[in-house]
Amino acid sequence: MNGVRWVVRRELADFLLDAGALDVWKLAEHPSVRLVKKGQHRVVFRVSLPRDGHEPLELFVKIFLLPHLRDLLRYMVRQGRGMKEWKTAQVLERIGIPTVRCVAVGSRRVAGVLREDCIITEAVPDVVPLDRFVSEELGRMTPAEQGRLIRGAAPVLAEFVRRLHDGGVHHHDFHGGNILLRKDVEGIRRLLLIDLHVVTCGGPLPLGARLRNLTQLNRFFSTAVSRTARLRFWKQYLRGIPFLERTWREYARLVEEHTVSSRRSLWKSRDRYCLRTNKAFRRFHLRGMRGHTVRGQIRIPEEVLKRIGGEGLVLPDAVLLKDSLSTRVWEQTVDFGTEHCTIVIKHERREWGAKLLRTFLRRVGALREWRLAYAMRIRGLPVVEPLAAMERRTMGLLRESYLVTRKVENVGNLEQFVQRTFTGELSQETRRLRRRMARSLGRLIRALHACGFTQRDLKPANILVCPADAVSSEVRFTLVDFKGTRQRTRVSEPDRARDLARLAAGFVGTQGVRTTDMMRFLDEYLSGSGMSHARRRTFLAMIDQGIQEKRRRRNPEGLR
Repeated sequence: MNGVRWVVRRELADFLLDAGALDVWKLAEHPSVRLVKKGQHRVVFRVSLPRDGHEPLELFVKIFLLPHLRDLLRYMVRQGRGMKEWKTAQVLERIGIPTVRCVAVGSRRVAGVLREDCIITEAVPDVVPLDRFVSEELGRMTPAEQGRLIRGAAPVLAEFVRRLHDGGVHHHDFHGGNILLRKDVEGIRRLLLIDLHVVTCGGPLPLGARLRNLTQLNRFFSTAVSRTARLRFWKQYLRGIPFLERTWREYARLVEEHTVSSRRSLWKSRDRYCLRTNKAFRRFHLRGMRGHTVRGQIRIPEEVLKRIGGEGLVLPDAVLLKDSLSTRVWEQTVDFGTEHCTIVIKHERREWGAKLLRTFLRRVGALREWRLAYAMRIRGLPVVEPLAAMERRTMGLLRESYLVTRKVENVGNLEQFVQRTFTGELSQETRRLRRRMARSLGRLIRALHACGFTQRDLKPANILVCPADAVSSEVRFTLVDFKGTRQRTRVSEPDRARDLARLAAGFVGTQGVRTTDMMRFLDEYLSGSGMSHARRRTFLAMIDQGIQEKRRRRNPEGLR
């Protein structure tokens, strides 16, 4: 059809042909289409096709794009990614590895060069990627429910991965996003393997290949779940392997060490690409302004960027949030074509003097905050999503900069949330919420320091909290304002104590926060640190000294 050669399952061939599903670009205009992913190398969308006397057929259509010359030459001598995924799915079906059911695969070649490659698979109902389940749905459960689910899910995942490795299945992009979690009618959760064009099948994997594969999978779970849950996984995975069953603790420690080094190298490579042109960002030069913006579905039009740099408050519905001598912050709603989104714009102006001269020697302003925000996002820290950053320089000196971020809806800062929720007579549920909030905040700051970031302006006003999720489950925080953020290889104890003192100084002497809440926060922050009692007393003394200094600077007369 239209020059595309198709391989279709026999029982669905007539239906797909009559429904026009084999013309994928025309199928993309179907009223029920929902875009799932659009990138530089592929487009994925979901479509629902009605059938007489049956339920609608839910399909996923994946179109592989080949924009580079090296890809065109590569696929002259071998099959495309769609056909490879089709054949790999048949192999997995024969050896009993659960995966999605492939319906059709098509390719179009011109003079032997692959020009178009696509595959159609059935949509599995009630599934969620494993990484999204852990980061989103697991966080909305109570601690008791989380413990029960993790204790039952860790052995299931270990058995699934061991079956893959024993069956000779090597997934070269093995992470939580390529494993689907499905809940059957009986309540039993099943795992499905997807993204099969990067899978190779052969004999049972040797020890080195297993180590690399498990390291790739553990890169996400090492920061998302506890060490106890990961040890359950390793113990179940290595059970029955003669040469590893007795030394499973040593092997688990080896995987953890490789995970740390692999994660650091991944972070460094992505940090280097943040301010360069790649598949996620694009550069632009506009009326004396230079900067970066995000590629993909959310893309700020050039007309909006021109008006931001030229007029400031660009739309009538702009709401001014802050206006000082050097900084102005406002929000407004912008139509991106695919959706309406409220953005927050931070405009910084530089004055003459020593502060302006320092900008000639180092990167400051919006582009620096842009890089730090993305460095924190790829490390799994909850920060606002930056959409664009631009700056204007005169002879190398920064004069002004703009940082555009997506607004986090239905949230307030931590200071307002504490004053509004924890004042007056409290119910039992509100007291439990306060305890959970203290421990969640301790985990957040611990993760921030563990990733090598220190915040010189860490205060309750720069931490957003979602009250809707907080009442029912785990408290969710979002970090904003990256001006005072510094990135280190390792955060020292004085820097840790200084950050904690800044944060605690915003709550000392206020209503709604008790001393026991502060101790819960510090206890959660120090859990797993291995500090001795003497070092812990010294550390707490440093925090207390920092709190007193901060309060003395704020109110020098009141502390005399």
